[in-house]
Amino acid sequence: MATLTYRSHIDLEFDDKAKLNLMGNHMTLDTTVDVPLPAVFALSVAYDVLDNLNVELTWDRTFWSEYEVLDFDFTPTIPGNPFETPVPKNWDDTDTFRIGLTYGINDTVTLMGGFGYDNNPVPAETIGFELPDSDAWIYSLGMQYKVNEKIELGIAALYAYKETRKIEVNPNDVIYGEFTNASAFFITAGINYSF
Repeated sequence: MATLTYRSHIDLEFDDKAKLNLMGNHMTLDTTVDVPLPAVFALSVAYDVLDNLNVELTWDRTFWSEYEVLDFDFTPTIPGNPFETPVPKNWDDTDTFRIGLTYGINDTVTLMGGFGYDNNPVPAETIGFELPDSDAWIYSLGMQYKVNEKIELGIAALYAYKETRKIEVNPNDVIYGEFTNASAFFITAGINYSF
């Protein structure tokens, strides 16, 4: 079985108040900012290698290049406000590759495992502390237990390891150095009930 999926790009628009401190002057300003959610093209293939073993392969192309600038708009406009300056992003499109295995031990227990590699969209020239991203290696394990015809229990764990990212020293860059030891660990449990 194979599937092609396309999710279109949309812009999230945020309208709120911003509390700023400009050289000792505290003020609250109306603020808007648009942040793009990129389009994603995905191709997935699943194949039953054995009666009880399924292999899934997925490739995602995420069009992060739509994220060109982060531009806050403050009302009223204040001359010399450093927060008014648009922040260039110029992110790159990325590829993500994933493989998943589903193995049915018997009619009640199913084991799952997965591996993924996720490219980083953030170029060194525009990296920031809000998202000091790097390429990620992702590992997952899970299990489902069928209690009866109506109830299934599940548990899964995911570990994402981020590669060390070194930003070379450049007198024009504000940020340089290394981003290290970034990782995430998730555990989830669930109950499925069929009516």
